[in-house]
Amino acid sequence: KKMYIVIKESGDHSENEFFYQTPVTSSIDEVVTEITIIQNLRTWIRTLIEEAAKNEQLKDDTDIKEALALISKENVKHQLCISSKELSDMLEKLSKKASVEGEQVKQMDPETSTLWWAGKELVRTEKFEKFVGRNDKTKIIAKLQNVHSSVMPSDATRKATDPQPENLSVQINRRR
Repeated sequence: KKMYIVIKESGDHSENEFFYQTPVTSSIDEVVTEITIIQNLRTWIRTLIEEAAKNEQLKDDTDIKEALALISKENVKHQLCISSKELSDMLEKLSKKASVEGEQVKQMDPETSTLWWAGKELVRTEKFEKFVGRNDKTKIIAKLQNVHSSVMPSDATRKATDPQPENLSVQINRRR
């Protein structure tokens, strides 16, 4: 069993979100590195699709259609996780059909990107269970941000150094 995370890039609309699964015992550092790589691959693919769309002959290309499906926000609705391997393979296929310069693609640094949840930056040296509890059925929506970004997530106000209370239902039950 694994925790479900919907990843949104900070400041971005729902078009740029994806679904990721990981055990709550996972290191935040490892997960942030992996989801940043996934986000960067998705960005490259999206840019290549846009470039390929300029070529009338590639409009109905099978690889282009597969790539669109691979990065679609519909995958979140259906809880489909797309791996970095699948994205890398698709990037390789698309690179043969279209090309872009590296400067055209906004990349995030896997070593310095940050993940925000519940208004807090999740500390990379901790494990998810410290913040979300030990239930592997947990579902969260988190925002991925480039550490050098001047725009903070709208709901982010402070760095998480203390764990979140176990969960809201536990707090409510304790009050009763």
